[in-house]
Amino acid sequence: MRQKGPVFVRIKVFRESKQNPYPERTMAQGWALVKETLSPTVTEYKSFS
Repeated sequence: MRQKGPVFVRIKVFRESKQNPYPERTMAQGWALVKETLSPTVTEYKSFS
């Protein structure tokens, strides 16, 4: 049976200890991590030049 389009799967992970649903960091720390992740590295930057 073929299906057009993406297939979405929902999974639920159970852990033995109770964890906070959100990371314990400030908004500034979160945005700094996003900027660091999305910014090109030096080698990537040189390849664009």
